[in-house]
Amino acid sequence: MKLRSLIQILSVYGRLNLPEGKKITKELFEIRIKSASQHRCLYAYYTKQTVIILSAFIKKKQKTPQKEINKAVSRLQEYKTSNI
Repeated sequence: MKLRSLIQILSVYGRLNLPEGKKITKELFEIRIKSASQHRCLYAYYTKQTVIILSAFIKKKQKTPQKEINKAVSRLQEYKTSNI
């Protein structure tokens, strides 16, 4: 499925289930895009009506890279601070 289709599903149903989506941490979720390579987007709910895509990358190993998780957490905190 393409990213556009998955975002549409997310906007209609408010969540993605496996295999298209996965919870990473308390606040972070992963969009899983099936293609020749494993594309991923990390996102968070800012409000019930607002989802923020914080990071996009090509996954090369089994586990989501901690670097990408840290980047997404940092960007979420930055967003929350600037939009109080």
